[in-house]
Amino acid sequence: MDADALTPVHLDMVMDGLAMNSALPESMIRRLFAWRRGRGKVARRPDLTEDMIAEIIAIDDHWLLHSLALNDRLPDRFRIRLAAHRDSAVRSALVTHAETAPREMLEQLIDDPESQVREYLAQGRHTPPDLRARLAVDSDPRVRAALAKH
Repeated sequence: MDADALTPVHLDMVMDGLAMNSALPESMIRRLFAWRRGRGKVARRPDLTEDMIAEIIAIDDHWLLHSLALNDRLPDRFRIRLAAHRDSAVRSALVTHAETAPREMLEQLIDDPESQVREYLAQGRHTPPDLRARLAVDSDPRVRAALAKH
């Protein structure tokens, strides 16, 4: 019998609830890093330590990294590090929460090889005017259209 067939339907919701529980001990938070069936909500916790963030990056799981990139409390040095990640979805997620992003990260992403990342920069209200000007002459027409639209 398939092990997945025995998994309760609501288990993902239970794990997500645990992941966001502010009273969860650090040891249990770290155990949730290994939960591969969820969407990595544990990486969006506001109380992650720098050691925990480094551990998530080292695990290199797509959903954990994507959620980490969406974490509003992610320290700038980790944002800059994730801006060089090979997964364009992680880089795109960084841009969608760029309200408090360091300029260095935005400068790094303005020349991203993936046009979707540049499109998100073009759509972002927090992209500085000089970087928006660079996007106005982007080689991809979708990037220029996104800039014009937003």
